Parts: sequence; C-alpha cells; structure tokens
Amino acid sequence: MHSLVLVVADIAGIAGGALAAFQILGVANQVALQLPLAVLLSVGCFWAWICSLRVLRLRNLQIVSTSELVTCFGLSFLWAPLVFVPLHYFTQGYLTSIGNVVALAFYQLPVNGLALFGPWLLQQCKSESSAQQSAADGRQPSGAATDRASAAAASRPPP
Repeated sequence: MHSLVLVVADIAGIAGGALAAFQILGVANQVALQLPLAVLLSVGCFWAWICSLRVLRLRNLQIVSTSELVTCFGLSFLWAPLVFVPLHYFTQGYLTSIGNVVALAFYQLPVNGLALFGPWLLQQCKSESSAQQSAADGRQPSGAATDRASAAAASRPPP
C-alpha cells in the first residue's frame, strides 16, 4: 500500500511541479524549476502520509521494519507504469512512450530513496529510544533493539 501511495506522490509531485513552475515562470520549458519543486512535493506528500498514520495512530498501517521500506521501494517501480500509463491515456488521449516510463523510473530512484529515508530515520530513532527506555526500566528490549543487543553480545569475546 505504501508503494502505491509513493507512486501517487511521485506523479502528483511531477504534475504539481510542472504547474507551479509554469505559473511562476510563464514559459513552457521550465525543467530547471519543475524538478526541484517535484522532488519537494513528492517527498512532502509521502512524509505527510507517514506522519498522518502516526497521528491517527493507525499502527497496523505503519512501516515497522527496514525490509518493509526496501519492499516499498521495489514495488514502487512496478506500480509506476500501472498507474502512469492509464492516467496518461485518460488525460491525454493516447498511450505514453516508453521513454516517459523510463524517465519516471529514473526520477523515482533518488526521489523514492529520499522519501523513504525519512521513515527509516524515524524508525531508527524510535527503536533507539525504546531500547534506552527498556534499559532504564530493566526490561528486555524488543524488535530491532533486541537484534542489535544480541549482535553486540555475540561479538564480545567470552570472559
């Protein structure tokens, strides 16, 4: 589900960046302004989605592991043509070229990496704080903190 939201954020960012750049510059060739605006809109839309899940406390929809982030990144490349090609056809009246699909994939590589970096960083901070809280309470840490703690213990030489 997150990968689909990420693709919709990408397409909305590209379209929004094009509209905003055209309004600002008033010329048809506005790529120099469109690209940074598209990146900001794409990443901002996805981060808003992730934050809204936390604010609404929808725990079953929240990203909880790094493997989910990697899966989301990979699946976004599969969703992109499935969303973009029909959207282009319905709005423009003809199928898009393969070049546009490839350009979208090259756009997605760095932008989706950046968009997923925020949730990854949030997840790392959350697991660190839960490990510190567990240690302060004298409890066994859970999740990623347990994995790190057991890896650290395994790397120590025996007494």
